[in-house]
Amino acid sequence: MEFALKAKPLELYVPQVRVGFSYKCWQLVNSAPFENFILGLISLNTITLMMKWYQQSQSVKDGLKVTNYIFTTLFTGETVLKIIAYGPKVNFFLFIFH
Repeated sequence: MEFALKAKPLELYVPQVRVGFSYKCWQLVNSAPFENFILGLISLNTITLMMKWYQQSQSVKDGLKVTNYIFTTLFTGETVLKIIAYGPKVNFFLFIFH
């Protein structure tokens, strides 16, 4: 557990060009408020995924389905922003798999 808490990235990616839309996306996705927002979404999504029980009413099932679509859309938006920020070819996937 201590290792996970003290883990640091192997290398910090910083874009060469520091102007334009991709740099603004990089600043956003590397900001603490954005990371905290995504962490909050993950927590809320986990809670909603646990909200299933035997003989659940159809309205609750429908509500959870809509909520799941909303979370999927938000996480897809996060991925798109990170691909724009880190670049689609190498940097984003190196960031994910390290």
